[in-house]
Amino acid sequence: MSPTAWSVLFLVIGLVLIGLEAFVPGGILGAVGAGFLGGAVAGLIFHTHFWLAFTLGFAAVALIAVVLLARLYSRSEKTVSVPVGSEAILGKEATVIERTGEGSPGKVRLASGEVWSASSQAPIEVGVRVTVERLEGVRAVVRPVAAASPTSSEEG
Repeated sequence: MSPTAWSVLFLVIGLVLIGLEAFVPGGILGAVGAGFLGGAVAGLIFHTHFWLAFTLGFAAVALIAVVLLARLYSRSEKTVSVPVGSEAILGKEATVIERTGEGSPGKVRLASGEVWSASSQAPIEVGVRVTVERLEGVRAVVRPVAAASPTSSEEG
């Protein structure tokens, strides 16, 4: 086969591999496909030394594609810490549904509808808006919204 025929074949193989990447995500088929395209173009340009040009073109383009994929994946793997479970209620506002006091725990309802056992330093009557300051075991320690410190009154 002539160098031009090989180049056309490798161009088709490269395009097919890049097309298959849509069905097999991960990047490797696209990188190999790009390598075939780069090798085919290099082979067309330097057809007197087709196989050398193809090999170098393939290696260079595939290597660049793999490096770019690695950088893309390393950026996408960074995670954001999202509080879950009991930590998710810290700083949230709630409504007292059962009176709380220093010696008697009550109950609060969060905006999400969850009901938590709650305590406070001073008595808080039913219907008062409170902020969850901290947790002591499975009990929320609350304070009225007006008396909450600025650092702990996040709404959400």
